[in-house]
Amino acid sequence: MKKMFLRLLSLACACSVLVSCGGKGPSSDGSHSGSGSQPPQSTTQEPEENLTPQKGGILKIGLEGTPKSLDPKNRTNAYESRIIMQIAETLISYSNDQSEYLPCLATSWTISEDGLEYTFQLREDAHFHPSDYQDGRLMTAEDVKYSLERAKEAKNVTLVMLDHVEVLDEFSVKCVLNEANAIFMDALTGPTNVIVAKEDVEGYGDMFGEHLIGTGPFRLIEFKLDDYTSIERNDSYWGAEPYLDGAIFKIITDTNQHVNGLKSGEIDLSCKISGEAVQLVENDPNLTLMKTPNTGINFIGFNTESGITTDVRVRQALAQAVDLQDLCLGLYQYGEADFAGQPMPPASWGYDPSMDALKQVYDPENAKALLADAGYPDGFSITITLANSSVNSSLATILQSYWKTNLNVDLKIDLCDWSVYSQAVTSGNFEIYVVGVDSTVDPHNFTGKCLGSSYIGTLPAGCRLNNPEMDALIAQSLSQTDQAQRKSVYQDIVALTMELQPAIYFSNSNLLWGTNGKVHGLSQKTYWYLCNNEVNVWMEQ
Repeated sequence: MKKMFLRLLSLACACSVLVSCGGKGPSSDGSHSGSGSQPPQSTTQEPEENLTPQKGGILKIGLEGTPKSLDPKNRTNAYESRIIMQIAETLISYSNDQSEYLPCLATSWTISEDGLEYTFQLREDAHFHPSDYQDGRLMTAEDVKYSLERAKEAKNVTLVMLDHVEVLDEFSVKCVLNEANAIFMDALTGPTNVIVAKEDVEGYGDMFGEHLIGTGPFRLIEFKLDDYTSIERNDSYWGAEPYLDGAIFKIITDTNQHVNGLKSGEIDLSCKISGEAVQLVENDPNLTLMKTPNTGINFIGFNTESGITTDVRVRQALAQAVDLQDLCLGLYQYGEADFAGQPMPPASWGYDPSMDALKQVYDPENAKALLADAGYPDGFSITITLANSSVNSSLATILQSYWKTNLNVDLKIDLCDWSVYSQAVTSGNFEIYVVGVDSTVDPHNFTGKCLGSSYIGTLPAGCRLNNPEMDALIAQSLSQTDQAQRKSVYQDIVALTMELQPAIYFSNSNLLWGTNGKVHGLSQKTYWYLCNNEVNVWMEQ
């Protein structure tokens, strides 16, 4: 088997992960102070001694994937999020280390004792960018009500717990939940829930995704599908004035070209360095590599609702038939990800290393026995559905060999573009799929949103798990705000997950970025900003 795997290494392109879905962080007890969680620190470029921030310059950023729409309601991937968060703003945001919530468009908030009502006081000096439908007017409580209630209908819905929003006066609102939910504040920080103006949404109609209007430090200049997006400084911004004149997000799907772009000056920043490009950046004295553990998990999911994989013995057999450590070694030779084994990434405060003892181990003989006990002693044929990328192709090829050699399972590979892939997974029209969840520190983003029955029909919940015990544990985790109590529940959730085996959790992703050395002040995390209450990126001129 080892020899077979070594041969496979030559097929495995060392690239980074997969498909991104989103979420965010800690819990609050009634004031706008933080929760006291202690997640790993994000990588932030500290200003070098004797360097003074300079104003000006257009930051050129390489994106490895295509933003399809900047309408927050229709957001489906991380590429869109990176742009949206520069243009539009949320009520609250995370501190740089994701340990507490900070004011943004809301200046303060209170939470009722029963956890059902959240009252926010709003800024009185935040203006929308001027558009064809308004002249740069003040943001008010009516805009918050409209935006959050609209977000309940989003493709990437995160406000399932929100019942309605009440306008108390021009600059205060009350959010009423249908039940107490510890992740509500976390959800408010995400790009789906930015605040927009009703007249712009209705005025631009289906074209709003190309004309996003917000209150952020930058305003949208041009969105050109499959090519680039340009933004410029908002000189009327309520907060700190951005150092940058603006930024251009360029679509460069070939990640190897990101290094060439950094060297030639085509781009100043790449948020996707992978494979041999990692070494190229590290070895170039004119380039800088940034690396930090990401709040992300990558897994091979099974359809637990229909087909062969409804049998837990089949799922366990497939898991035990793959040497996951060697698989990760083949896929991520340059540090793009580390071996996982459980559904909670180490970067989440819900992670408990003792739960690693429950993970499946490589045991081909027991895998054969499990498959025979399930009624498939001679194997079977099954299809894996993946978004088209080199790393996914390599992953599928490695799985194909392991499962054929150890179980006589014929794995058919269906690589498809994002739209086809997402439709297949969300509709349940698949057998096995692969997904990556890049989110923030709250453990619900890696368990509840992936395994709760209320999320069936969304990504990343393609496993379509409908287990009453799991749902009860998820509900319990959301009903309490004490972090220690929540963490205890998440241990039970992880244990049940490992027992049910709805997925094979194979890697925790790392963030690998490259710069040309002229960019300063970056903060490395899933949802990042060019300018906010703690960050203000600048360039050497």
